[in-house]
Amino acid sequence: MRFVVRMIPNMVTMTGLWCGMAAILYAVESHWQTAVILLLIAALLDFFDGKIARLLGLDNAFGLELDSFADVISFGVAPALIIFLWALADVNLGWLWVMIYVSGVTLRLVNFNVTSDTSDQVFSLLPKGHYFKGLPAPLAALFCLLPMMVSFHYDTVISPYICISVLLACTLFMVTPLPFPSIKGMPLFIVLFLLVGMIVLLATPWFWLAVMIVLGSYIFWLPFSLLAFRRRILAVRKL
Repeated sequence: MRFVVRMIPNMVTMTGLWCGMAAILYAVESHWQTAVILLLIAALLDFFDGKIARLLGLDNAFGLELDSFADVISFGVAPALIIFLWALADVNLGWLWVMIYVSGVTLRLVNFNVTSDTSDQVFSLLPKGHYFKGLPAPLAALFCLLPMMVSFHYDTVISPYICISVLLACTLFMVTPLPFPSIKGMPLFIVLFLLVGMIVLLATPWFWLAVMIVLGSYIFWLPFSLLAFRRRILAVRKL
C-alpha cells in the first residue's frame, strides 16, 4: 500500500506525459480542438502533481527529474508539433521556429533543475514558490496555443506569422531572468473554482473564450506582479 501511495505523484506526472503524446497523435489526425484540450489537461496535471507530492511528503529529486522530462514532451515537443502541423507546415523555414521553441523549453527546464531560486541573490529574499525566473513551460505552451484558441472561438484564419511571433516571444520569456508570478502559489480553492468552471463550459460555445480570458488575466496581472516583486525586494532589503 505504501508503494502505491508513493507512486501517486509520479503517476499524475506520467498521465500528463500521456496527454502530451495523445495530443500529438490527435494533431496528426487534424483533431485540433481535442489536441489543445489534452494539453490543457496536461497543464492542470502539472499543477497538481507537485501539490500532491508535497501534501504526501514525497517531493524528491526523482519526481523533479521525471516532471522535467515529461514537460519537455507535453509543453515543448507537443505544442511545437501541433502549431507546426496547424499553421507552419507550408511556411518557409516553419520547422526552424518550432525547433527554437523546443530548445527554449529544454533550456528553461534544465536551468530550473540545476539552479534554484534560493541560489539567486534576489529570489532568495522572497518567500519560496511565489515567483519563477522566466516564464514556466506549461504557461508558455498554452500561450503558444492562443492563436489556435482564437481561431476555434471566432472561426477565423490566423496568420502563420502571428504564430511564429508568439512562439519566439514565449521562447524569449522562458530564458529571460525576469520574475514571473507562480500559478502554483495560488490558493487551491481558486484553481478548483477555475477547473470546475472550465468543465461546466466544456460543452458550450464559450469554452475557448473562457480559457482565453484566464490566460489573458495572467498577462494583465504581470505588470502588477512585477511592481509587487520590486516592492517586496525593497522592503526586505530595508530590514
